[in-house]
Amino acid sequence: MCSSDLLRDEAGRLVAALGIFSFGTVRSVPFVGYEVGAPVEDGLYRRLVAGLLDEVKRERFVLNYSSGADDFKRRRGGEPVLEFHALYAGHLPAYRRGLYRGLAEGVARGSEEVFGRLLAGEIG
Repeated sequence: MCSSDLLRDEAGRLVAALGIFSFGTVRSVPFVGYEVGAPVEDGLYRRLVAGLLDEVKRERFVLNYSSGADDFKRRRGGEPVLEFHALYAGHLPAYRRGLYRGLAEGVARGSEEVFGRLLAGEIG
């Protein structure tokens, strides 16, 4: 199951998103995105993560928080492990399959443009 946590500003504009894959009681976070131009005081990243940690603790889930920060993790003894997420969409209507295909292609390219447009509310 896929879900996301979203944060919007006072005008209702999407400013931060956290993607979550659920496998029973395991939550995995393949991406975190936020408006990097927002004031630091908004604490967008911290607010997303705090909400996630609250849910994981309350529901007693296991968390695989693998998003980014490779150098940070390596400097603290972390070892790289190949992981991936798969989603079967063959049973979905064409427009939904297209949305997932577009997201997959954007992630595969590492496209800042796709995530920037998502955060700007232009897509999604």
